[in-house]
Amino acid sequence: MMVCGNSAHTKEIPRKILDYSAEYLEKLFDGLMDSNGTSKGYYYTVSERLAEQIVELGCKLGRNVFFRNRSPRVSIRKDGVKIHSSKSYEVSIYGNGRRWLNGAKFKKVNYSGKVWCPDVPGAHNLLVERNGRFIFCGNTKYGDGGVDILPIADLFKRQVRQLAKELKIPEEVIIKPPTAGLWYGQTDEGEMGITYNELDDILDRFCNHKKQVVDRKKVDKVIRMYKRSEHKRKGAEICHI
Repeated sequence: MMVCGNSAHTKEIPRKILDYSAEYLEKLFDGLMDSNGTSKGYYYTVSERLAEQIVELGCKLGRNVFFRNRSPRVSIRKDGVKIHSSKSYEVSIYGNGRRWLNGAKFKKVNYSGKVWCPDVPGAHNLLVERNGRFIFCGNTKYGDGGVDILPIADLFKRQVRQLAKELKIPEEVIIKPPTAGLWYGQTDEGEMGITYNELDDILDRFCNHKKQVVDRKKVDKVIRMYKRSEHKRKGAEICHI
């Protein structure tokens, strides 16, 4: 097990280990869970540094991660002896993941105060923790739409592909699965849980007030997504002072 430290409170994983391949990190994760983990996906430690690294490991492997502090407590045995436990940390890791963030390197930035619109360089992503939950975030508002003209914005995905064929775009480009490239193997359809053909059918019928023919759960999901993203299709509000 690649964990070192002078005591339980100073245990940590050597930094270079966390930059190893996905295959190795999967084995490291399994070994850690076999030691201080549970069958339900909880990992316990009194080392804050190790807990933070378990969070990083879980995120790199595409798992859903939840972190919380466990306050010191006193328990009483049947014979009346008091057992004092120190502050510890609980990391809950669940989901089958397999969304390895290829070559991902994490950097922790300490900051206090309000965050309005963080900017990260290049193709980096922002890992946000809120109430113990971790999620990769991005903000594309005024990103793809920050142009003077949108020539294909009114087309469905299938129409864009038809247009691409007319323009003799290489076939490998046309059939390539759309992806934001957030992690290895990530695709738009995989994230949405619906194909673009289904999405086109639902939106076409929704916008033209036609009867839906796709599974109702998928229809409801797409309509919720459509309404939640409406603000991205509008210009910025003007504050009249």
